[in-house]
Amino acid sequence: MSAASILYPTMAQSGAPVVDAPALPESVAAPAPAVASPTPPAPAPAPSSAAASTPGVVDERRNFFSDVRALEPPPTSALDYAAMRRVPDDVTVGDGLPRALEAAAKSGIGMTAMSGFWNAYLDAERSPIQTTSDAARAALSQTYGAKVDAKLATAAQFIDDVAARWPGVKAMLIRTGLGNDPAFIRQIVACAEQRRR
Repeated sequence: MSAASILYPTMAQSGAPVVDAPALPESVAAPAPAVASPTPPAPAPAPSSAAASTPGVVDERRNFFSDVRALEPPPTSALDYAAMRRVPDDVTVGDGLPRALEAAAKSGIGMTAMSGFWNAYLDAERSPIQTTSDAARAALSQTYGAKVDAKLATAAQFIDDVAARWPGVKAMLIRTGLGNDPAFIRQIVACAEQRRR
């Protein structure tokens, strides 16, 4: 693991203990496998000519479920994350868990995103991410192309917002290696962009 996170390259990893151990999580559980149907589904109806030809009009049938997180209400308190208060026996988290969950709730992180962040955190506690910041940048450049710096800035700003409520988040990202995990960073970017909508 490199001495700093791609999101915070100037934060050197020190030997000091991390304040407020746990943090934000990442991947969402895999969707259920599709069940084969005896008859193929009917093709989706074409958008109406008015929707297709009018600038700014969105075909709601196509976009209704494009991002289920948009339908999810923001949390009202850390109690909305009750399932995350049960820590598996093979993971040790610090005393900062309640504060981390409260920071996530106040930051408006929905259950779908928080479940993903929590799962990534637990995995990284079990086996820290070893990706270097250079390797993370290369992987993210493949995903985002020329927009990689803007996406990294979006992720860093999101973490800064959470850190205003829970300062231990940056140290946790470095300690666990999540700050250099491309999948985790993509999850942060998606969550940050969703919050802007």
